[in-house]
Amino acid sequence: MVGCAHFSGNSRTVEPLLPDTASLSCCWQVHEQLAIDFQGEQFTLSSVTAVNDNKLTVVILDQLGRRLFAIIQQGSDVIVEKSVQIQQDLPVKWLLIGIFLRNMPDSGWSFENSNWVVERAVDHVRLMQNDRLKVRLAELVARDDITGSKPQQDLTAQLQYPDLKLEVNITTLLRQSL
Repeated sequence: MVGCAHFSGNSRTVEPLLPDTASLSCCWQVHEQLAIDFQGEQFTLSSVTAVNDNKLTVVILDQLGRRLFAIIQQGSDVIVEKSVQIQQDLPVKWLLIGIFLRNMPDSGWSFENSNWVVERAVDHVRLMQNDRLKVRLAELVARDDITGSKPQQDLTAQLQYPDLKLEVNITTLLRQSL
């Protein structure tokens, strides 16, 4: 748990321009298990993410279920509440970009001053900026999902952030409407 305090800014990148939370569908929450590899260190955490009233709230928990930090975005404003255990800056906006990439339609990436480009392939999605790969998303959808919609649970995803040396493997434990 204290290992999360090692999230550091060894690999600095420019802060990304975030989409507006109004671009996310309302109203849902998801509980997920996270396996994080950040600059060569591994962490196992969990998260609860909720979207309600154009507000995105993400709470990251340690293995004992204690809150390490919370991220709240409403519109384009972001507030981060860190536990005293977290001493370093975290790539919070990049983590939010991953949530948007997983949950927002491609049209949400077209906003004022945005230079994001979403490239979809059969097995992955690439988020590009200035012709550079910023985030790669691969999702494994259950084979019995014939409707084309995401299953409520047991969806696995992998987010890769090459510039940050960050990889997040995500297993959805529970997804529900609010």
